Amino acid sequence: GRAVNANHFVLLSAFCVKNPWLQFQQAKLKFEAALQEQSDMTWTIVRPTAFFKSVSGQLEVCQMGSPYVMFGDGEVTRCNPIAESELAQYLVESATDKSRLNKIINLGGPDE
Repeated sequence: GRAVNANHFVLLSAFCVKNPWLQFQQAKLKFEAALQEQSDMTWTIVRPTAFFKSVSGQLEVCQMGSPYVMFGDGEVTRCNPIAESELAQYLVESATDKSRLNKIINLGGPDE
């Protein structure tokens, strides 16, 4: 953002960073923290749940007989997937929507 004099940064993070067990989750949280600590520009962090494409891909792999990896009892990894096109639209709108400035937004599930 700084190299092009941007005044707002929209970060695509992930809902799963709430339980940062994996290295990519920890890296996303580190980037989120750095973004929140800087003062050069405003920011929006969007944490979507899984994409429909990702979930359907996992189902196809299981249907072919491959194992499915589940963390714990599956309760903390449940989610309501989001369509990629809806996520893309939300990200674009976040670049100009003043109500989303300097906020972390969980987008999608899980049902609570």
